[in-house]
Amino acid sequence: MLISSGRAPSSLTLDLLKSKGVVKPGDNHLPYNSSHSVTVPGAAAAWCDTVEQFGSGKVMCVYAVSDTCTCACNIEVMETVHNVISE
Repeated sequence: MLISSGRAPSSLTLDLLKSKGVVKPGDNHLPYNSSHSVTVPGAAAAWCDTVEQFGSGKVMCVYAVSDTCTCACNIEVMETVHNVISE
């Protein structure tokens, strides 16, 4: 099993997100469409963990994610991703 949620910042609490209106009163979880539900370091670490744990050993992580990195640097692609996720 691979868990790639990443670590939350130490000051990020459910009570803080409730006070900001991100989490509805009475809810005990983050909304799935919230940007607070994903951590970039966790996702990037998961890519490398996947290559290391499940890969053939013939490809290094840097090569496996190079196209993803190229897309992440392209603002037009990232705007499209943002629009799809936010719907």
